[in-house]
Amino acid sequence: MGKVDIKELFYNMQQEMIFNLKTLDAVTHSGTKGEATEDSWLDFFKTYLPKRYKSDKAIVIDHEGNTSDQIDIVVYDRQYCPMVFEHNSAKYIPAESVYAVFEVKQVLNSSHLTYASNKAKSVRNLKRTSADIYHAGGVQKGNPPKSIIAGILTTRCDWKDGMNSTSLYSNLKKNEESVIEIGCSLDAGTFTFENSKFQSSTKDESLIYFFIQFHEMLRKKGTVTALDILAYASALDSIEMLIKKIDR
Repeated sequence: MGKVDIKELFYNMQQEMIFNLKTLDAVTHSGTKGEATEDSWLDFFKTYLPKRYKSDKAIVIDHEGNTSDQIDIVVYDRQYCPMVFEHNSAKYIPAESVYAVFEVKQVLNSSHLTYASNKAKSVRNLKRTSADIYHAGGVQKGNPPKSIIAGILTTRCDWKDGMNSTSLYSNLKKNEESVIEIGCSLDAGTFTFENSKFQSSTKDESLIYFFIQFHEMLRKKGTVTALDILAYASALDSIEMLIKKIDR
């Protein structure tokens, strides 16, 4: 029976991603570079996350028609999500289906952390429904929606001390309502900030550490709350009588 070097497999994955993003440094147009960087990160998520998760640039919506800001990467459930809307090339994803949101920037610094926090807040402020789950054994009451993970992804870091910067830690502490729980800067490392506990990796294992930690965060979330499709359908005039009938 043969053996494979798992550490080498992880490092190869990281080097491929770093190479793709470093190649973009030659792009001079900031808008083009930004879109290409987002696409590279999206490709990474689509390649390495389990297929139960989908990743897209999107706007998140709730059943009242409220919307988030446009989010660079939304990680969401597609297996149990009955609908994803597209309109004028924009994708709209129900808030109940969202596991995580990420902002993609070239550089990790205070202003970009605040920007990512505000984007996360625009998603977390949306109203989420919860429907009962029917199964062979009966009916399970719908669970309250779980918190949505928020993160930031960059190529470089402005702080000399990288993930050990006191500025990084203080910026995470001041954004409690819209906390960024995970961030990866390929040149500096990855940090996690869960339940006020800060952890970080070396720069040599930035992407590997990010992949493992984010996968573990997703595992702890389990499956998203069942979406109440009738709450969304109430926007349709023809569905109003059906909802009243079901309520009786």
